[in-house]
This record gives sequence, C-alpha cells and structure tokens, in this order.
Amino acid sequence: MIYIPSIDNSDTRSIKDLRSEQYRLQKQADKLLSQIDLKDIFSKYGKVSEIGGSYSYGLMVYPDIDIEIINNIVTKDNASKLLKDIASKSYVRKVSFVDNVNHVSTVKGRPKGYWFGIEIPFEKDKWGIDCWIQQPDWIDESIGNPNIIDSTYINRLKTLPQESKDIILLIKYELIIRKLYGSKFNSINVYDAVLKDNVKTIDQFLTLYERI
Repeated sequence: MIYIPSIDNSDTRSIKDLRSEQYRLQKQADKLLSQIDLKDIFSKYGKVSEIGGSYSYGLMVYPDIDIEIINNIVTKDNASKLLKDIASKSYVRKVSFVDNVNHVSTVKGRPKGYWFGIEIPFEKDKWGIDCWIQQPDWIDESIGNPNIIDSTYINRLKTLPQESKDIILLIKYELIIRKLYGSKFNSINVYDAVLKDNVKTIDQFLTLYERI
C-alpha cells in the first residue's frame, strides 16, 4: 500500500456516495490499465493475475490496484530488471521496491516475494498499484498465515450481500478519515471484523480491536 488519500472530516459521504465512488474507481481502474502498457511489461516476467484485492470484491474506497506476477523461478536480478522497466515509463511518477525474499519483512503478514509500489497520476486521481512477483513455492509457504487472504476467503468476499459490502465501505472510509487506515489497520482487519465478528459500525470495529 503506497498511497492513501487524506479525507477531511467535513467530507461526509452517505453509503449511496460510497457505492457510486466504488463503481467509479472500478471503471477508472479499467480505463487506466487499457491506456498504459504496464500489464505488457509484467507479462515479460511471468503469468499476470487478474486485478485482485478490493477491485475484485467491489470494495474500493480509494484508487488502488493489486496485481500478482507468478513465475517458476524469480531472482533478484529479474526483479531489478522489472523495476528498471517500470521506472522507465513516462506515466510512472514513483516506484517503491521491497525485497521480502532475502530479508525478513518488517510488516506483519507480508508474503515472501518482491514488492513494487507504483504511483501513477491519472486524470483526477493518484493511483497506487501494488504488485508482487513470486514463485509458486513462496505462495505455498504463506498458506495458513492468518494475515494472508486465501482462495476460500476471497470467494466469501466476492459473494458478500450488499449490506455487508456497505458496512465494509463505511468502516474503510471512516478509518481513512481518522488516518488509521494503512497505519494501524488494513483491509484484512476490516474484512475479518465484518465476516467473523459481525461488526456493523466503526465504533464496534474500534472497540473490537481495543480488546485484541
């Protein structure tokens, strides 16, 4: 996660507003990727996943895209070449890089792999693209980690009733307003709270995590 917008406390949005923004962000993500060649660059380094994360669940509250690249053999040399290819593009403003293969992750729950955080200004938004390049065996090592979302959990998120989606959108939005999203809490915390603990409001969410 490389960029989270700052939202003023006075910018109060209804669930109708958040649904509309969610829809707009999904459409803008499609438009962005259709106008740049980033996925073509990624494909030179392995199999490129479909867009994942909040885009695929219909739970977007800010301009962020998650993409994975899978290759049977991934080296730091290849990761460095990919970094250079990304940075060379005129539409890329900034690239961050993390080696979670040769170094222990400083962020709890991050998988083994090389991470690229790409910032791309596009129309009215500043987009953050989170990209991981991994080997299949590194992904297997993450199975069972409670901070990593598995396929069963993903299917649950994709089939949530609208009421649950609305709750998640509202909690995410409130966390951004309070500057707690990305610093103290992330998406998995919100998903867990709603799916596992039946949390329905931001106050219930904060109370839950005060007890943990």
